[in-house]
Order: sequence, then C-alpha cells, then structure tokens
Amino acid sequence: MSRCSGPARFWIDSFADAVYLCEEKCFETECPGESMEYVMWSILLLSGFAMLLVGADWFVDGAGRIARRLGVSELVIGLTVMAFGSSAPEAFVSIGAAIAGEADIAVGNVLGTNILNICLILGLCGVITRMRVPDLTVRLEMPFLILITGFLAWLGYSKGYLECRDGVILCLLMAAYFIYLIKTAGSGKKELQTAQAFDGDMGKGRIALLFFAGLFLLLVGTDLTIQAVCALARAFVIGERTVALTVVAFGTSFPTLVTCVNAAGKRKTDLVVGNIVGTNIFNILFVLGVSSLIDYIPYSGSYFVDGLAALAVSVILWLCTLRKKRLGRMSGVILLLCVIAYYVFLLWRHQFVE
Repeated sequence: MSRCSGPARFWIDSFADAVYLCEEKCFETECPGESMEYVMWSILLLSGFAMLLVGADWFVDGAGRIARRLGVSELVIGLTVMAFGSSAPEAFVSIGAAIAGEADIAVGNVLGTNILNICLILGLCGVITRMRVPDLTVRLEMPFLILITGFLAWLGYSKGYLECRDGVILCLLMAAYFIYLIKTAGSGKKELQTAQAFDGDMGKGRIALLFFAGLFLLLVGTDLTIQAVCALARAFVIGERTVALTVVAFGTSFPTLVTCVNAAGKRKTDLVVGNIVGTNIFNILFVLGVSSLIDYIPYSGSYFVDGLAALAVSVILWLCTLRKKRLGRMSGVILLLCVIAYYVFLLWRHQFVE
C-alpha cells in the first residue's frame, strides 16, 4: 500500500500502521488484506467528512466574530455567512481537488451537491411541511440559477473543460450576485437570519483559536477526503467522477440536509428554499470559479448529462413554486422521485457505459 503525502500524512500513516497489524492477524485467519484496505479508506473518508463539517462551523463562526470586531457591518457578515457557511465543505473539497491535481472531482462535487440540495433536501422538507417561497427568490434568484447552470453546461459541452478565463467570468458573476444580495437585504426586500448569528461574548484568544482550529480541520479534512475518494475509486474500479457525484456530494451536503429537515420539522422554513437556491448559485459561481482559476478542469461528456440533470431539477423547482410561491407535498414527492431516477441512471451508466 503506498503512503500518502499532504497535511494529513501523519494521521494516514499512523492509521495505516494499525491497519497493517490488523491485516497480519486477519491473514492468519484467511481474511483478505484488500478488505482491510477498503475499511481503512472508508473510515478515513468518514473522518474527512466529520472534519469538514466541524471545521466549517468553527471557521465560519470565528471569521464572523473577527469581522464583527473589525467593524464590518452586520449585513455584510450575515450575507457572507449565508453564502459561504453551508458551502464551505464543497468549496474546500473542490478547490483542494484543483490544487491537488484532481480537478475532475470539483465538477462532480458541485453538480452532485446541487442536485441533492434541490431534490433530496427540498424534497424531504416539502413532504414534511408546506414551505413559503419569497417572491424575490421565484422571480429573480431561481431564473438566475437556471441561467448559470445552463451556462455551465454549455461551457462544458462546447469546450470540454473550464479554464482560467471561464473562472474569471464565474467570479465576476459571483461579485454581481453578492452586490445584488447587499442591495436587496439593505432595502429590506430579502430576509436574513443575522440578528443572532454570533450571540455571546468571546475573548480574542478564543476567537483566534476557533478560527484557526476550524481552518486546520477544513484543510486536513479536505486532504483526507480527496485521497480517500481517489483510493476507493481505484479499489472498487469506479470512476472518481461517479464517487464525486454520489458519496462526496452527499457527505458535503449532509449538514445542510440535517439543518433543513430539522427546520421543516419545527415549521421554521421561511428561508429554507431561498438559502438552498443561494447555496447552489454559490457552488457554481464561487467554487467552480475559483477552482478553474487554480487549474484546468476537465468537463467530460458524461458530465454534460449531469449538468443537464442539474439544469432540469432547477427548472422543475422553479415551475413547482412559480404560481403559488410555495413548495408543497406533491412538489416534494416529485423532487424525491427525480433524485431516485438520477441515482438509478448513475448506476446504469456505471454498469453498462463506463
């Protein structure tokens, strides 16, 4: 088994040594060593996800408190937390994959997460309770999400890759979207949960510890996740693209799933749809924008189908909420059926095409 490099090397090698001892014991009882290797990488993948989830929470909380002490307005802090908070795991994994030369993971993570955010998260929330959708989200933000998702699919289809120039365009669109958020929130047209974002007083030392501990966990968790994904893809003879679209996408969107389903159970869903739409916009514009600034990102033909799937579910969500400005149980069932159909398609593609 080859040793790994990167920030997580010490932890991976230490865990590997323990696994080697287990393999020796298993060999005596005719237990194949390969299975222990699968177990090791699976545990490392779960550990990476856990570090990403905890690290994102600490990092965003610490950054928000630092910004408050530096005199940054509550509005800007709230908007930044809303935009970056739920997308931090996707951002670090995709950008880290680009830095590590595994840029193929970046597109799969973003497309898979966006599909899960709409179909699984909003689908479950819609089945649990009927959700109000702000008029601004239906009239402007959903069409914008559809536009940029289609633009991404067109870029991939026409060129087969994303390059630095595409990254500049996406980042400029992200800047324009952020300006729109500031203007609409400042005029009171967009609701934000900013008042209780950083309750309680905390000393400078604890704030710094929170920030840097979160950053450390994000960096190590990113490294663990990327290396585990690549290793498991090779071990099970599955393309990294498929793993990114499924396992990584689910892992990075899991905190959003828990938060939204919990809010739906308590009937506190006024901002759920708008925040999911904003997260998907952020994933495309910021995450893929910065990733393509760092490295050339291949966009294979199979990703074009996944891009069309992301576009289709965005359109379905918009149509479900266009007339009544709400997402009901029937719409939730439709979205859940969409994600089931998509995963059946991924299984078929893996079995008969890839």
